Amino acid sequence: MKINGVSSDMTRHNQIERSLRESEERYRTLAESSLTGVYLIQEGRFRYVNPALASIFGYTVAEITDTLGPLDLTVPEDRLIAAENIRRRIDGEIQEIRYALRGLRKNGEIIYVEVHGRRLDYLGKPAVMGTLIDITERERAQKALRDSEERFRTLTETTSSIILIYQGEHMRYVNRAAEALLGYTRQEILAKTFWDVIYPDDQEMIRQRGLARQRGENVPPNIQVRVVTKHGEIRWVDFTAAMVEFEGKPAVLGTAFDITRRKQAEDAMRLQSTALNAAANAIVITDQDGTIQSVNPAFTTLTGYTASEAIGKNPRDLVKSGVQDTEFYRTMWKTLLANKVWRGEIVNRKKDGSLYTEDQTITPVTGGNGVITNFIAIKEDVTDRKNAEQTVRESESRLSAFLEATLDGVVVEHDDRVVFANKAFAKMYGYADPAELAGKHISELQSDEDIVRMTEYARRRERGESAPTRYEFRGKHKDGSLIDLEVSVSVFQIAGKFHIISIVRDISDRKLAEKQIREQAELLDNASDGILVRNLENQILFWNKGAERMYGWRRDEVLGRTVSEFLYPDSTDKFPELRKEILNSGDWEGEVEHKTKSGEIITVRTHWTLMRDQGGNPQSILSVNTDITEKKSFEAHVLRTQRLESLGTLAGGIAHDLNNVLAPILLSFEAIKRKISGDQRTLQLLSVAEASATRGKNIIAQILTFARGIEGAQGPIQLKHLLGECEQIIKETFPKSIMLEAAIPKNLWPISGDATQIHQVLMNLCVNARDAMPQGGTMRLAASNLHLDQEFVSMRVGAQTGPHVLLEVSDTGVGIPKENLDRIFDPFFTTKEVGKGTGLGLSTIHTIVRGHGGFVDVNSRVGLGTTFRVYLPATAGAGQEDAGRPEERFPQGNGEMILIVDDEASIRDITSETLQMFNYRIVTAENGVEAVAQLAKYKDELDLVLMDLMMPVMDGPAAMRAMRRIKPDIRIIASSGIVPGEGSGESDIDVQAFLEKPYAAERLLNVIHGVLTKHK
Repeated sequence: MKINGVSSDMTRHNQIERSLRESEERYRTLAESSLTGVYLIQEGRFRYVNPALASIFGYTVAEITDTLGPLDLTVPEDRLIAAENIRRRIDGEIQEIRYALRGLRKNGEIIYVEVHGRRLDYLGKPAVMGTLIDITERERAQKALRDSEERFRTLTETTSSIILIYQGEHMRYVNRAAEALLGYTRQEILAKTFWDVIYPDDQEMIRQRGLARQRGENVPPNIQVRVVTKHGEIRWVDFTAAMVEFEGKPAVLGTAFDITRRKQAEDAMRLQSTALNAAANAIVITDQDGTIQSVNPAFTTLTGYTASEAIGKNPRDLVKSGVQDTEFYRTMWKTLLANKVWRGEIVNRKKDGSLYTEDQTITPVTGGNGVITNFIAIKEDVTDRKNAEQTVRESESRLSAFLEATLDGVVVEHDDRVVFANKAFAKMYGYADPAELAGKHISELQSDEDIVRMTEYARRRERGESAPTRYEFRGKHKDGSLIDLEVSVSVFQIAGKFHIISIVRDISDRKLAEKQIREQAELLDNASDGILVRNLENQILFWNKGAERMYGWRRDEVLGRTVSEFLYPDSTDKFPELRKEILNSGDWEGEVEHKTKSGEIITVRTHWTLMRDQGGNPQSILSVNTDITEKKSFEAHVLRTQRLESLGTLAGGIAHDLNNVLAPILLSFEAIKRKISGDQRTLQLLSVAEASATRGKNIIAQILTFARGIEGAQGPIQLKHLLGECEQIIKETFPKSIMLEAAIPKNLWPISGDATQIHQVLMNLCVNARDAMPQGGTMRLAASNLHLDQEFVSMRVGAQTGPHVLLEVSDTGVGIPKENLDRIFDPFFTTKEVGKGTGLGLSTIHTIVRGHGGFVDVNSRVGLGTTFRVYLPATAGAGQEDAGRPEERFPQGNGEMILIVDDEASIRDITSETLQMFNYRIVTAENGVEAVAQLAKYKDELDLVLMDLMMPVMDGPAAMRAMRRIKPDIRIIASSGIVPGEGSGESDIDVQAFLEKPYAAERLLNVIHGVLTKHK
């Protein structure tokens, strides 16, 4: 027994040794092939190094192993650090360490290495084993980078140029010159964006240059822009930008030079030059001898000589006329040489030989020593003024005669008193002689209510302020009566004193006529009809308030325009073709279609009447328009409903008879098949006949639905669920060229009816919308709650007041022609190709909706699309059940955070929405990988995970195992359509509960509540 025991022990010992040798062999193979240095240190010597480590120090493995120690491969200055780190690991103070030091190669070269090692027992003694990598190139690169940065900072901080670096819009570096220019500290600048210091008017220019550079356009590298200092001062800089890398990311290096003084000097020179060139008077600059050195453009305009023709010449050789004698010029030069300014009038000669008179001022210019260096002559052409003075003298007598002959009153006032009045003005106020008005205060000629206003106008004119120059007022007649007047006022000076001249006209007759017209217009504006007057050129002359209400166009928007510009939808007015009839008969009445400002087409009953002037000639046309759109729509709706009811009765009778005909035929097929079971050809023909008969039966069923409706299971319907199903079917089966827009509120009122039939209504409408967009487009599926009032119901046959749910299906397709709109609900009417439609879809929809107490409206424009609106009565108490829903029986959360993981977006969304309603916080993920990432992110906040078991990328069980490693106590609820243990292969998953799909909100909330409370 003992021998057997020894044998067993030896066998186990051999197995251990063999496993150890195999493990060491695998480790040695891995170490020998590694590019990283591997070492084992014991008792101060290398007991093992791999080839990579030997190569790093320039030795062979044999030269190092058992011969050299780690200090032999370390520079003397770093040996103390190396020895201490080895000692601490050997003594057990630390188990593992990573540090860098300088190594010493065999050839004496110094290198940088990074050492990593940990303590272990080797052959019963403590040792250190680890790895070593050469980081020499990295250290050299970092040193070069530090040196480069130091040189950059030294350069930027000592230069007078402004240097800045910004990434995106944020400042990352500025030098001292930038601080000095902007007045901010460096910290204040770095807290700002690039645009904070750029003058607002220059920012768009900089952005446009950046966009042009991105487009590859050739943009100069520098730009002159303005910056704003801390104290609000605007400075000019010459700015140059270049792309650089800063802290590993792209950035912009900008350099700038302060050019404010240069810009100011340039602006001053440009201003002086502009002023000189823009001066209306001719300017000539000569030297001390009178030789012309410079002239402005006005000199050329005045004399006809260009600058090149004048410079270098003496004025006497160009413009001297000989009219002035020698004494005149002697006196002029005597004044100038005495360093005094000379002023006077001179008659000179132009280049073309004509004479002109100029008012000239010559000013001497002296140098620093007081000696005259130049003369500046400013010349103003006063020829016209001199001629005008003569003309004025000649016209004064004519003006006096005009003032006495004119029918308008003319009055001149000074200091609010009459200085002059003509006969017409005196007669206007009831005075026989104008002399009676002289000296009267102007307020005596104004009504009491106008005195304050007109006095204020006079004061403003005296102060040089703006005041009305043409206005109406009421004057006070000599007998005390008031007269309506219109005045035009001008201000002028005589001997430096302000005078006011007023031209006054009696407008009493016109005001009376305007009053009558205004009273008539008020009567027309109170009319509900649209009343307008247009001339024979079709231009609007009058537009009443009724027309504004009917068409939406304000009076000021249409006066002077032709009606064809805005009233006729096809841009062709029928006025030209009706003009002859109007001129012959004098009036016309009929129905037309007009377009409102909003683009709506309305039907109008219009009556035109020809208006004539006093001579009996045609002058304009008066139109009285009545909007009959709603009336026409109501009539059409009534006719359509009556026709559908008649067709339904007829279709029901026909369908009933056809069913009686088809019933024995369908019942005979099976018997016939049994009798001729051996004749395959006959059986095949019989199958074709049976299929056709069955199709006929289905068509008859649709006809019966149209005729009397289909009785189905009646009950409350939550339309949001049906709409959600339709939305899902559209997304999965309709062409991708059709984009769906869904607007389905969560609080839709319930209706009572057959869910299958309502689903058929929705799908038929969606399919029709799809077929209307063969090239693609946008389909809109929407629903809303609304209350129908009595006014709405009175315009809709078959409608009833109360709460309704409105379903809308819209498309942007081909539209329905107007001539087909009245027939679309007729049975067997279809515009589709043969074999692609029976024509019963819309008639069936109409019957189903009518059977549910609702009605259908349709709007369509050719080329713009179609909208079907289905109105369905809501159940009694609609709109109130949400407030009374017994949600208190569902357990509420306390703000716990739940992670929902499911690859179906619809399941994630509805589950999230439900849980948020019951006071839970939600995060979501669409696969296992995202779920693990979310758990890591919200590790300390997450209370529970609700996870689907079958997902792409990483399935549920794999994700759960990863989550347990991150947070072992995380509570998990699994969910799947396959119960674990029934073929899923996942019956051993570690979860707190399982939810079988599909699940209701009550089940979901109760399971979550149970897990959270049980496992707290």
